[in-house]
Amino acid sequence: MPLYEISHITPLSPSQKDALAASITQIHSHLFTTPSLFVNVRFTDISRQDVYVGGRKNAQTSSSHTIIAGREVGFELPPAGGDKAWLVENAASFRRLADEGDEDFMELVREMEGREDLY
Repeated sequence: MPLYEISHITPLSPSQKDALAASITQIHSHLFTTPSLFVNVRFTDISRQDVYVGGRKNAQTSSSHTIIAGREVGFELPPAGGDKAWLVENAASFRRLADEGDEDFMELVREMEGREDLY
């Protein structure tokens, strides 16, 4: 039986969980032609768990978390497969943030400069 695990930081209301579980179940059962009864969905609030980003321990609610920090300074995340173009497009802004002392962006710039496949 399929098990979909939803790990979330942002609190989800019971009605939000109900809607997500119903949608996932409907998609799976129709895509794979299986009874809805076989589809399991589990929600786990991970807001109090240790999370590592880029191999380093990082507080999920911290403004230094790269994804959260990126959103806070106006960067939208790239679509799947669009990472390299997104890095090139935003390189100057990432360097500026790194020069201002943001440790996550300093690490991002170091990695961009050290990997030909990224930049």
